Amino acid sequence: MKAGAADSGGRIPVDVTATNHGSDTADFTVAVDFRDASGNLLDATVASVDQVGAGKSKTVTVHSNRSLTGTVSVQVATALRH
Repeated sequence: MKAGAADSGGRIPVDVTATNHGSDTADFTVAVDFRDASGNLLDATVASVDQVGAGKSKTVTVHSNRSLTGTVSVQVATALRH
């Protein structure tokens, strides 16, 4: 995952990439956590990555729900292939 610079509202964009290692097209739901330098949870959001072909990857961009400042790290909390 790659986080970008905050937008004019202070929301942080994050590129979420799902790779389908299966043999059929699949959808993915990815929960993303935004944490401060101490590891405290600041915000969370969910990304839907739909119709990822077999053996392919697809990237979508999601944003934090809140205006965040300071050092913010992002991580995948959970990912579900369905």
